[in-house]
Amino acid sequence: MPLLSLWDIMQRFQAVGFTAIFANLERAIAAMYIDGMMAAEKGQAVWEDSTEVVREAIAAVNTGIEKAPISKTIKGESARLLTYVSQTQLNNDVNRAVAMTLTNNFKFNVMSEMSTHLFLLVPSTHRELFEQELPLFGEEVADRFPDAIKDIKAAGKCMALDQWTAAVFHLMRVLEHGLRDLATRTGATFASGIELENWKNIIDVIEKEIRKQEQLPKSPQKTSDLEFYSKAASQCWHFKEAWRNHVSHSRASYDETDAEEVHLAVGRFMQQLAEHS
Repeated sequence: MPLLSLWDIMQRFQAVGFTAIFANLERAIAAMYIDGMMAAEKGQAVWEDSTEVVREAIAAVNTGIEKAPISKTIKGESARLLTYVSQTQLNNDVNRAVAMTLTNNFKFNVMSEMSTHLFLLVPSTHRELFEQELPLFGEEVADRFPDAIKDIKAAGKCMALDQWTAAVFHLMRVLEHGLRDLATRTGATFASGIELENWKNIIDVIEKEIRKQEQLPKSPQKTSDLEFYSKAASQCWHFKEAWRNHVSHSRASYDETDAEEVHLAVGRFMQQLAEHS
């Protein structure tokens, strides 16, 4: 099973995870404090036994810590705290004082480690772009262009994180797959391989092949194909001149409106390619 990167873990561990950890720590501390306070008020060594409440809270903390993007040191401390409260009755001042000290120290250490990290917030409006539980451009595009999935996902994550120019760059890489698919469909070939050709040359050869197909006998299929190929080639020229050349050669930067426009345009184009048999 491959190891998960911190990036992978952060996608699965939301802010509510840390909130729950601290809520349960406070719950455990409060239970022990109130237990001790009420016992003192009554002049008794024991008032109410908070052991089960503390155990339940610390067990929940430990579960949350195991899932959190946090150091092994903190996870080890969490496990030791759980072991102590699991094996110790907190119905006397000494045991309760030890448990409170361990819990407060653990809370401080978690806060201290968290303060060294920079946390980024993904707005709810961008959550789908970041998590991508479904393919951003649809199942048909994902099935037809599996090699483009990585850049489609990267474009979505960049948009979710306000990295607009980076999103446009990845979307132009997505279009590379669409352009090569169009070349294959029209019968365009290249002596050195299409991977070494620039967009202008590829589109020129595609349009040359389209003109050749215009000489074929008439048929409904020919008419449909020529219309589709011609429009697709024209769109490729548009993509090239409007965005591809500029982002590839660092001639322009893009804002949210630009990136959303490109994202929609590229998505429609790739869907059209995937749908046209």
